[in-house]
Amino acid sequence: MSDKKSLSYQRAAKGIAYREHPSRKHGKRADRYYVLIFKLGGKTIREAVGWSSDGVTQDSCEKLLVQLRDNWRNGTGPQTYAEMKAAAAKQKAEQKAREIVEQSRLITVADYFEQHFLPYAKRTKKPDSWGHELSHFNNWINPALGHLPVMEIGFPQWEILLKRLDKAQLAQRTKEYITGTLRRILRHAVERGLDVKVPTGKQVGVTAPKDNRRLRVLTPKESEDILSELEKRSVHAWRLVKFAMLTGCRASEVFTLRWHDVNLEEKQLRLIDTKNKDDRVIFLSPAVLELLTGFGPGRPDGIVFPRSDGRQHVEAPSSFRTVVEGLGLNEGRSHRDRVSFHTIRHTVATQLAKSLDVRSLMDIMGWKVVAMAARYIHSNEDTKRAAMAALEKTLAPSDKVKILPFTRLGGA
Repeated sequence: MSDKKSLSYQRAAKGIAYREHPSRKHGKRADRYYVLIFKLGGKTIREAVGWSSDGVTQDSCEKLLVQLRDNWRNGTGPQTYAEMKAAAAKQKAEQKAREIVEQSRLITVADYFEQHFLPYAKRTKKPDSWGHELSHFNNWINPALGHLPVMEIGFPQWEILLKRLDKAQLAQRTKEYITGTLRRILRHAVERGLDVKVPTGKQVGVTAPKDNRRLRVLTPKESEDILSELEKRSVHAWRLVKFAMLTGCRASEVFTLRWHDVNLEEKQLRLIDTKNKDDRVIFLSPAVLELLTGFGPGRPDGIVFPRSDGRQHVEAPSSFRTVVEGLGLNEGRSHRDRVSFHTIRHTVATQLAKSLDVRSLMDIMGWKVVAMAARYIHSNEDTKRAAMAALEKTLAPSDKVKILPFTRLGGA
């Protein structure tokens, strides 16, 4: 060893050298740093192995050399200690990958939702969006499939969920939303390497009809009965439903409204980042103003219509559904004719359309597309008859035009 670096090393055995740490001890003697020195392909190779304090000994170095010499002699396997470490690291990584795959095979739908999908949804989505997904999971997906491994979810398992939804007589659109949540969970799993099949809504038979418009409009008595029964059950639900009946706001807009967006002095409130991504101003009628001042204002960042436990609603109050069923408002009704929380908005739009032009109706209801407002604007029969009569006059000959008879030429 002629270079300066090699002078600090001492020979331990053939092909093995070490240097001692100037101050650190390992046991009774100085800590030793071992290296292997050998020739390969006509070149002298020096490879560091490590410190005694990390578990490296002269004996372990001799075993490494024996293994390397066997590989040189057979022409197989790692030819250097560096290649040995790389092969061991690769083997360890492959083993860990196999363990992860095996664990993935065993992880249940419930565990995957709680550990992976829900945290992701909370980071990337609005509270009302992941709140709906949480509700779909807790009420429908988990009871049906939560105990099953994610990687075992196939068409037979989808049928288990669909039978539960059918038995509950849910609307087709509701089934579409619930199964859509399950598909998003499974797609999330696929993106993270799990071998899961994700069918389309059409394949599982849950696509809703294109025309899914609500037909039911609440009568004044039905609205009064709902509010009367709600007030007996839950003042929180009563306030929320009454506000919706007086404004026609979307459910998500009512659920997320906060006091800092309500200006009682100016008699207006602002809905922020609504469904169509725009802000919207709602002018407060005397009835709405009386409702809000009756229990507010609250803290600026506080929810205006919280649940009884103070948390934000993510779906219509259960007491609303209980009251509707208790009053028998849905008995014998088809899905599109049943009362839901959205029926309130549909009722408000129907009433406003009787006195507002299309543009004003769009502004109040928060629609961007004229077609939405056109659903509620009904033409007047007398106006149509008058228009057709006017059209007829434009085609009939005028009474003032005289018809001159032709005479024969030459008196014939």
